[in-house]
Amino acid sequence: MSRDFKLEEILENVPVPTFVIDRNHVVRYWNRACEELTGIRKEEIIGTTNHWKAFFSKPSPLLADIVLDGVENFYRKRKVKKKKIRKVDENTYELELYLPHIGKWIYFRASLLRSNGEVIGVIETMEDITERKLMNAEIRKLSELHRIVGEAVNKSESIEQLSSMILKELKEVIDFDMGEILIYNPKTDTLEAVVQLGFEVFGDYSADVHKVNEENPSIAVRTAIEKRPIYISNVKENDLTAYAREIFRKLDIEEIYALPLVTKGKLHGVIQIITRKGKKISERDRKLLESISEHIAAGIAKIRIEEELRKSEELYRGLFESSMDTIYLTTSEGKILDMNKAAEELFGYTRDELLKMDVRELYADVSDRKKFIEKIERDGFVRNMEMRYRRKDGKIVHCLESAIAIKEGQSIIYHGIIKDITERKRMEEEIRNLSELYRLVGEAVNKSESIEELAANLIDALKRVFDFDMGEILIYDKNTNTLRAVTQIGFDEEFGERSAKVQKVRPDSKSTAVVTALRKEPLYIPDMKRSKYTEHFHDLCIGCDLQEMYSVPLISGGELQGVIQLVVKSGKRITELDRKLIDTISEHMAAGIVKIRAEERVRESEKKYRGLFESSMDAILLTDMDGRIIEVNKAAEELFGYTRDELIGQSVLRLYVNPSDRKKLLEGLSSNEFVSNFEVRYRTKRGNVIDCLESARILRDEEGRLVGYHKVIRDITERKKMENSLRRLNKLLQISSEINQLIVHEKDGRILLRRACKAFASVEDYMTVWVGIVREGKKPAVSPVAVTGKISRKLLREWLKEGLPCVEEVLTTRRAKLVEWGDEICEKCPINDEHRFLQVLVIPIVHEEKFYGILSFNSPVSDAFDTEEIGLLLDLADDLGFALKAIDVEKERSAAIKQLKENIEQFEYLADRLRNPLAIMRGYMELRDEISTEKVLEMIDSQINRIHRILDDLRRREKRTFKLKEMLNGKSR
Repeated sequence: MSRDFKLEEILENVPVPTFVIDRNHVVRYWNRACEELTGIRKEEIIGTTNHWKAFFSKPSPLLADIVLDGVENFYRKRKVKKKKIRKVDENTYELELYLPHIGKWIYFRASLLRSNGEVIGVIETMEDITERKLMNAEIRKLSELHRIVGEAVNKSESIEQLSSMILKELKEVIDFDMGEILIYNPKTDTLEAVVQLGFEVFGDYSADVHKVNEENPSIAVRTAIEKRPIYISNVKENDLTAYAREIFRKLDIEEIYALPLVTKGKLHGVIQIITRKGKKISERDRKLLESISEHIAAGIAKIRIEEELRKSEELYRGLFESSMDTIYLTTSEGKILDMNKAAEELFGYTRDELLKMDVRELYADVSDRKKFIEKIERDGFVRNMEMRYRRKDGKIVHCLESAIAIKEGQSIIYHGIIKDITERKRMEEEIRNLSELYRLVGEAVNKSESIEELAANLIDALKRVFDFDMGEILIYDKNTNTLRAVTQIGFDEEFGERSAKVQKVRPDSKSTAVVTALRKEPLYIPDMKRSKYTEHFHDLCIGCDLQEMYSVPLISGGELQGVIQLVVKSGKRITELDRKLIDTISEHMAAGIVKIRAEERVRESEKKYRGLFESSMDAILLTDMDGRIIEVNKAAEELFGYTRDELIGQSVLRLYVNPSDRKKLLEGLSSNEFVSNFEVRYRTKRGNVIDCLESARILRDEEGRLVGYHKVIRDITERKKMENSLRRLNKLLQISSEINQLIVHEKDGRILLRRACKAFASVEDYMTVWVGIVREGKKPAVSPVAVTGKISRKLLREWLKEGLPCVEEVLTTRRAKLVEWGDEICEKCPINDEHRFLQVLVIPIVHEEKFYGILSFNSPVSDAFDTEEIGLLLDLADDLGFALKAIDVEKERSAAIKQLKENIEQFEYLADRLRNPLAIMRGYMELRDEISTEKVLEMIDSQINRIHRILDDLRRREKRTFKLKEMLNGKSR
């Protein structure tokens, strides 16, 4: 009981319609979702076999009944050929079925219920899939419509044929009684009905041509003006049909649906369908028509273009013959098919003569033809390729040739234009050093070549960022005191006519642009329909639904350059952030206008000074106010290592080693318009630092406005190197004198080396100096005595223990070693891991074959040591070696003198010792009478032996004294 209750509770709350029958087909469960789907309460079904009533008008088995009795048995009894029931697995089947009784598509799924392997019933779930089925049908219908339109466009040769085919096919898909397609003619501003179906009933009431204006009440005209669909569900009562209500009632017109045919905002026509006598145009049919309307409009546009092309072909021959440039048609092999009158004048041949010639006969250099063929075969076109042709009279003419390859059947035809530039080439030879002064600056001005192009490019750029409806840029002319509109977008015909292209800047003007120009401040109008600034054209503001305007002055260096105005319609806003961004952009736009005007003035000035400019041995740079390079001479290319094209358009700041130098230069120019011999350091393309003297002056236009800078730069790198070298040599000579003084007075070798190391460290560009003492042996080793600079003695001791390759080589060869950054020996040097010295000089301290120590000079500067400097350092190392030798000799001499003193004292002591045995012997001789002779001789012999020992000791000390004497004599010599 509890188990059944839980099952019933679960089924009751399942959102999917579900019922269960037992093996006798009696309904046991019928959940709430089933009640909602079928409208039958469970009390009416549970316990019965009447579940068929929910779906059929007469007793019929549901999928659960069929599965319970066996699907194959069902098919066999009913003799069903088309089997719709699908088997999911051994226990489950599914079926999709349309039920006319309830007007729905239902998805059924039934599964056998088993207990201990025995079937006890079936559970069936259901899902309403009507909407999905309808959507699939709609998709198929839409695909069919697109196919119909595509075929009609491809087959039609005229707009009338296209419209007829489309309308007839639409009649097969959408059930309407009357229909028409009207084509819009922008020249006459009319809609013309090119095809109509079922309109015969209207008789004289149906107009074939409709004037598109506000006064025309036609539904088709309203649709064209508003460019949006118009659906009228109750024609007899709707206000839009009041103009023809009587005829609509008489003909029992029910609904009208009119749809504009538009591509990319451009109107091409209107399609209109009408139903009668209670027939409806469903929402699905309206959506289908909307979905293919652009496709139909594109087809109309395509055929209209094709018709215009056919007309243009008729004009081609006239243009062909009247062109001042040579126009030709040739085969890819070179056969001339046609040439115009200008060709006769260019080449000096008659047209008949040219048509008999091979085009290759006209080239002055056949290789030009080869280049032409390679280019056009690779790219399919040639644009402005420079060629040389030979006239009939033998004269050479210089030309620019542009051509395109056109495939006609199996042949390739070259269609081209040849422009005679012989006169221009002559002028270019006279001024061959003259080239364009200014490159267009940055993306902000989009490399524009004129103010008009700059304005158009910037307004287009603004359109991509800001969502405005109308915009214009007006340029200020100081000479005429006028603003001239150079670009406008979004201005409709009426607004364009009322908008003055040239406006006088005077206080009594009502123009928003003039007000902005006079105030030199932005003007923000949040409501154009009520603002006092727009009261003179409130009617246009209301008619065009204009809401906000932002008018901004374009100012550079305090001078007005123009005005930009942006307008949005109702529903849009020019936000505060938008206005701030536009303010920022306006400064760049003004700078762009100034630059282009400056280019024109500088270009004229440059003609006068080009010869001097190019012949100067000093580098000359012209820059604009922002530091962008606009011209350089040949000497500048050689100095910096860049080509002219690489330098022009770049910021001069990239050449400075210290950009702050430019700031100092500009500060000098601000107080005095000319700066002379300003010392500065530049970096070349290869990364080398060069010392220069720079002279600069301000460039001004005819009106005295500052437009740029003229810089003359002289390379003094070698002079600076010589000055630095002399300075270091003087310093080294001073150090040499100091070291000689140390050699005379200092008697401690280590202190001498430390003081010498400190003196060397004071030399410019010697970042690190260290000195070490060599301990000779089987493998000589170096012990650091003193270190200056960035390296500590502890770290140096570790590196020496690891082995510095340059030091190891000097220890072996006993010769000085100069190492450059990048040498192979540097690859294994541990110093490279932490420091980068561009040059290292290692010098041995040697005297009379004795290796005393190592001197190492480490510099971050390339070319720090020249030959003269190295020679001086080698001499100083020799002096230190001599001094260390002298200190050693002095130490040995002091020791010898000390030893001599000790020997003299010892001699005195030994003399005293000799007196004792002699006195004893004399005493023995005096006692010879008292003592036996034998005893006396024995005692005397003992004393004689004692004397021998004293004399042997004396002889040894005498030899050592003699050696010390010889050593001292040798040292003194």
